[in-house]
Order: sequence, then C-alpha cells, then structure tokens
Amino acid sequence: MPGIMGVLVMEGCVKTDIKYVERGGFIFVNLTSHEITIFSDEGIELFKIPPSGKLIRVNVRQHRAFDIAGVPVNFSKFSEVRGVEILEELERMFDKDKQVVAVMSTIAQQAIRQMNINTSVIIVSPDTTPQSAVRDENGQIIGVRAFQIV
Repeated sequence: MPGIMGVLVMEGCVKTDIKYVERGGFIFVNLTSHEITIFSDEGIELFKIPPSGKLIRVNVRQHRAFDIAGVPVNFSKFSEVRGVEILEELERMFDKDKQVVAVMSTIAQQAIRQMNINTSVIIVSPDTTPQSAVRDENGQIIGVRAFQIV
C-alpha cells in the first residue's frame, strides 16, 4: 500500500513547499535530489519518496596525498555541510506523535554524524549495498530494500 504523500508549507520569512511521505506513523523527508523507491525483500515496490525540495550538501576539501602508477590519490575531508538547518525545521514542522525520518546521501549522513548534531529526527541513507539494491535489466539501481545508518 502506497504511503500518503503531502506538501507542507513552512511558516517563516519565506514559504517553502516540503514534499514528504507518511507511512506507518513515520514522516519520510527525502533530502536528496532523486526520488527514492523502497522495495520489499521480495522485490515488490512498497512506496516512493519524492525529493522534498530541500537538500543537504557536503563540501569536501581535497589535497593530493600521493600517486599510484601515475594516478593521483587524494585525501578528502568534509569542510562544510550546507542545508543542515532543515533538521531543526523538521523537528518543529510535524506533530510530535509522528517520527520524522530524514533520508540523505551517505556522505551527508557521515558529515552530520561527525558534527554530533543533537536531533530527534532519524537520519538514514538508502542502502545501496548488493544485499539491498534493486537493479533493472541494465544493472542500474532503481531502488533499495533497506535504509542504512553510518
């Protein structure tokens, strides 16, 4: 059964539409730019989470560490997380009887975990490991069977 999809208009200086999906007492907010499709273990499509219209992005600083056979190996470090204020907004936007789940990229989740942000929002990423990824006939990921925490 598909989830209930809605659009929430936040109050503040600028009104912004936030798309979300409600399912099983949870509010799923997709903080990526791609629709996320959730499948059962049997490969049956359960629901889709559209992009919310808000993004969490991570800037990465890199410097060349060394070369291997002429191929650069870069050292990468998270330098800035943009859009993280949406987590505070999500805490305020929904009824307290609903748990909010923020779905974001794995790299964004890793950066936020390093920042030790205290939030009641559940932070997850699509699990694209071979055990969870659902692929089409061309091998492209079309959805996942699970979320992951890192």
